[in-house]
Amino acid sequence: MSDKAKIGIVLLVVVLMALPLAGKLMRGNKGTALQQEYDRIRAEGQPLTFEQLDAWYERLADNAADLYVKAFDAHVEPSPGLESKLPWEKGGATLPPGGQALPEATRLAIQEYVRQNSRSIALLNEAVAHPHCRYPIDFREGPATEIKHLAKIRRAAHLLADQAVLLADTGSPDGSVESLVGVFTLANSLENEPLLISHLVRFACAQIGIDALTWVVHRTPLKSAQSSKLSGALDSFSNEGAFWRAFVGERCVSIGTWDTHMGPGLDATIGAFPPEFRQSVDMDALRKHVQSALFDDDLVYMLHILDIGIEGAKLPPEESQSKLQEATKLVEEAPSNYLITNYGGSGSIVRCMEARERIVAASRNALRPSP
Repeated sequence: MSDKAKIGIVLLVVVLMALPLAGKLMRGNKGTALQQEYDRIRAEGQPLTFEQLDAWYERLADNAADLYVKAFDAHVEPSPGLESKLPWEKGGATLPPGGQALPEATRLAIQEYVRQNSRSIALLNEAVAHPHCRYPIDFREGPATEIKHLAKIRRAAHLLADQAVLLADTGSPDGSVESLVGVFTLANSLENEPLLISHLVRFACAQIGIDALTWVVHRTPLKSAQSSKLSGALDSFSNEGAFWRAFVGERCVSIGTWDTHMGPGLDATIGAFPPEFRQSVDMDALRKHVQSALFDDDLVYMLHILDIGIEGAKLPPEESQSKLQEATKLVEEAPSNYLITNYGGSGSIVRCMEARERIVAASRNALRPSP
């Protein structure tokens, strides 16, 4: 065989060996709309992978989360009998109309719950003095990232709100205000957490505090200094500033979860889904979709909705309504075969934007006297 023929064979073998690698790199080289999205996000210095997201959620030296986690660990769950008499619990007690005293059963139940949790409350109050917070959440785990702290935060908000109404009912407005400030500060411990679900919990906790505040101001008059303190605690909700981070994080999670080139892979993603999701969704169809030519268009559509969320969240609350409407329209008009958009949380995007609108209005009106 001539040297020329041998060289030809070697070149053919090299080309054949390179074909699988070329297929894997095709998305990066073909200039698709999805790749263009990735290039733009990189150029903006925002995260694209779970590892980058974990680094983007800054770790802090002075971290209120250290105290909050200790408070959650010290929390004593109410017994079923006690829980049924507490406000804000499912099937629990209802606060009486404004100005009326707590029913004795409710007051005694709150007293017992607060007594059992004196250590937890002390730690929650201590955390208020630390303005920065980063919970020990590890986004490098990808779809398996644990967010168990969210349920504990909501439970702690219930506890502080219970204490606030109890102190107002028993003639201790200063203590009541401190407990309410604790609720709002606890809610804001999630301010920088880059997940939509975290901000939904944040808004839910703020609403618990606002509901308690509404009852408190009818039960006991507040002095100017007390009202000013509460107004300051509510400012971050009425002048929302960090909400956009939730959409940046959610965009990164969407990419890392669904794009097998960017995340841990489809098997890891599906394995991390809760059982109820796997039972309600055709997993085979979802797997085929992720591997189909339609996938790129679907994910681009989803990322576009998240981009609108980012834009809207950066605007003053009174100017973001148009972005909410634009995102809602895209969600409603999403093609039925865009499984990522329809299964991947596009509805949560709209719900979170709507929740922000509600909490902004509620926080601005919280200290205004009722007509």
